Amino acid sequence: MGELIRIGAQEGAPGLGATIDSTGAWVTDLSLGGEPILFPRQTLVAPDGSEKVRGGMHVCSPYFGLPKLLVKQDEPQHGYAREVEWDVDAREDNLLVLSNLREQGYYEGLASSLSFRTWISSIGTYCFEARLRLTNMRLDLKRTRVAPGFHPYFEDLDGYNDLVTDVPEISLDGTMRDNNQLRSFALSKTNGRFIGMLAFGMPEAVKWTDRLGTYVCLEPVFSTIGSMSGDKDEKSEELGYKMSREYALRITAPW
Repeated sequence: MGELIRIGAQEGAPGLGATIDSTGAWVTDLSLGGEPILFPRQTLVAPDGSEKVRGGMHVCSPYFGLPKLLVKQDEPQHGYAREVEWDVDAREDNLLVLSNLREQGYYEGLASSLSFRTWISSIGTYCFEARLRLTNMRLDLKRTRVAPGFHPYFEDLDGYNDLVTDVPEISLDGTMRDNNQLRSFALSKTNGRFIGMLAFGMPEAVKWTDRLGTYVCLEPVFSTIGSMSGDKDEKSEELGYKMSREYALRITAPW
């Protein structure tokens, strides 16, 4: 565990607040007025007696699912991002910016920036956003492939509907980018509260749970089948030297 940093409302106070662990850039808690939106991160015991860390939200980067090219290179299943220490670049009451520069392996020279922020929209909706920016800074100028995603553990999720909308030239913040999709989800909790989730740059989604806790994971991802190998059934984005791509996840909740 690294430094635990709180943004937004303090724990138990009115409003939306989040706690982020600098190790893994892991959101350990996201709650509204003391009510958890995400299942709080904790260690649980599986039926075989092994311990599993579950809850909160972490980024799966630079890829979701182990690409075929990395199977024999002892790389983690969903990327290294949730296992490394991130530097704190900026922190404010409602904003945290973390960064990491990979110094070894296939992804040597990959610069990652991950920002978290909370705010209240003009219509009074509470908002939380995580935004990942990946930049290829390899000194040998080689290209690299990425296919990241986010892994949120939603507390007491009762059901959801989702809609994939083609957005060919606009992102969440209005910047231009080709060949994108904006995916929106309407989630209902067992207590009747509705939550919205918006995913940019990640057109696919995975629903998963191992039933160790009261959570369901609804994970927006760039691709569910890996990256980098060049096989026609694997999808990724290629980054040339100093090229960047952004991916964002936004969670909204009414008062």
